[in-house]
Amino acid sequence: MKKVTSIKIVLILLLLGAITRVLPVSAGTGSVTLDSKSDWQAGINVNTDLNNPNPPIGGDVRINPSNAKIDLKTIYDIDNTNLTVTMHDENKTNVFDGNIDTAWGGTICSGVGCGGTALWTLKLNGAYNINQFRVVREVLLGGAYIYTSTDGVNFSLQVTTMGYKNEGWQTYDISPPVSASYLRIKLEGGGMPAPQWVANLYELEAYGQPLTATHVSAASQIDGTPSFKSWDTFVPVATIPDKTQVGFRFRTSPDSSNWSAWSASIPYASSISLFVVVQQRYLQVETTLQTTDQTLTPALQIYKAFYTSGGGGSGGGCPGVCPPSITSWSDDYKANLCQTVHATVLTGDTATFITVTDIKPAHPDKAAGVELVVTGTHLDALTEARLAHTGVADIVGTIVNATPSSASISFDLTNAANGSWDLKLTNNLNQISLKNNAIEITSN
Repeated sequence: MKKVTSIKIVLILLLLGAITRVLPVSAGTGSVTLDSKSDWQAGINVNTDLNNPNPPIGGDVRINPSNAKIDLKTIYDIDNTNLTVTMHDENKTNVFDGNIDTAWGGTICSGVGCGGTALWTLKLNGAYNINQFRVVREVLLGGAYIYTSTDGVNFSLQVTTMGYKNEGWQTYDISPPVSASYLRIKLEGGGMPAPQWVANLYELEAYGQPLTATHVSAASQIDGTPSFKSWDTFVPVATIPDKTQVGFRFRTSPDSSNWSAWSASIPYASSISLFVVVQQRYLQVETTLQTTDQTLTPALQIYKAFYTSGGGGSGGGCPGVCPPSITSWSDDYKANLCQTVHATVLTGDTATFITVTDIKPAHPDKAAGVELVVTGTHLDALTEARLAHTGVADIVGTIVNATPSSASISFDLTNAANGSWDLKLTNNLNQISLKNNAIEITSN
């Protein structure tokens, strides 16, 4: 018996040595905070007011209610997918480049009386009450038309114009002001005989009172450090009066230059999981503030992004090989979460990693108090459970009862979005297990 015990002790010591070499047991957490006027000024600002003389913390972001020119170029620069054209993609940004000698347009169609059209559509960063357009155009025998829309589907004509470029800027007042979240230009060829129809829009300016403002953090402002492992949680603080709202989008980059696509917009919540973003060192946050009452504005005072860093592995990455006795990582356990293990506890000669093997029911009803039964390993009553779905806030569950191999977790799915939801479990050692597409929610 003593001999067997000695062998077991030796095996445990060997295992501990192996874990020390390949597991990120020195991992830690960090955070980046933006809360001052200088922090907000460092980023990109569209229609923001950063000059609150008595901010509740160090500085805040509000909607600037002043009537002003809409910054079409910056709106495009923040997200270039906001601009679409049906023709002449190569020069579509000339409309707002500030140069009246460069144009979007050209040949609209060829042939006698072809009567073709070209469309240019820009999704704004939110709603505006537009009261004026200014254009420089050159359209003969056809026409240039400016439309607005609140939904990107139904467009209303606001301006019809034609003439020579040398006539310069043309100004069109819109009274009463029109609410718009989208702008559209239509260039149209004429119906008279001609070898080809040419139309050009050199510049477009739109003026109005914003019902929205956008702030985007600077490219390298939110840095997870060279030993970055994962982005964990985003915690904002804002004042949001009735008739106003705040939302966020996120994207990441390995080098602060090459960015992932923006996430879907996520409404304000006191804590937002960053588990679903592409896990790369730099995080960029887009904040959108909106109001339906020009006398009211929300105010963003602070936000903090938490991340996990530290640990071993080549280049700070996840170890490629684990000792045989601790290779219990599930297929759904994402590679970038390997580094979030902050501690390893041994029972005999095995490591206590939290895992998920099954979830029932797989297609729960939309209702309050829905219990999901999760089977796995090393579950307990202190486990935190979250359901995550792209574009919406996490749904936090309540542990009803738990054993090491099974847990019943209650979720309020009354307003849950349709589609697949991931289950994320975090135990009291800050070990994480993820089950992708854990449940599927459909309309009742």
